[in-house]
Amino acid sequence: MDCPKCGASLPDRTDVCPSCGTEPTAEAAARETGLSMKRYRFMTRFGVWFSTLVCLYSGIAVLFGWIYDGDADEAYALFGSLRYLDRIAGALYLALALLTVIAAVRMLKRKKGAPTLLSLCYVCTIVVSAAYVFVSYAILHKHIGFGEIFLSTVALPLIASLVMLCCSFFCFRKSAALFVN
Repeated sequence: MDCPKCGASLPDRTDVCPSCGTEPTAEAAARETGLSMKRYRFMTRFGVWFSTLVCLYSGIAVLFGWIYDGDADEAYALFGSLRYLDRIAGALYLALALLTVIAAVRMLKRKKGAPTLLSLCYVCTIVVSAAYVFVSYAILHKHIGFGEIFLSTVALPLIASLVMLCCSFFCFRKSAALFVN
């Protein structure tokens, strides 16, 4: 482990850094950055897992055509390219759910770069959601409105990812000292 303040290499279970006198514990690092451990735990336990479930649900819903209220076969018969779009988007959402799980585990273990990985997950979810809406609209624009496509397909993952990205930014922006493993 490295010292959160000076970066000196520390032996395991060291209470004080021999170079600068800083306490290398997560709680001491949290005190230095102003981040409460309760907020950190909430963001890593509830927030990250909520985002994972949203991506998982969105992936399954898009992949199996649940977004068409039981009319998936009819939609795919009318618009063949929609089936391929749904398969690709569903697979991407499921991959993002897996990546978010990896980020969550790294956050819980306070691994270096974990907040960046988590932010990347949120940004990728936003990009996939926006791309899905625009490509769906390009396919269906003569038959359905943009708002209907947005609300029925990606409103949940897009809004959840935007909210979590903002919360993560405010929660972890000064917390680099927490992620030293």
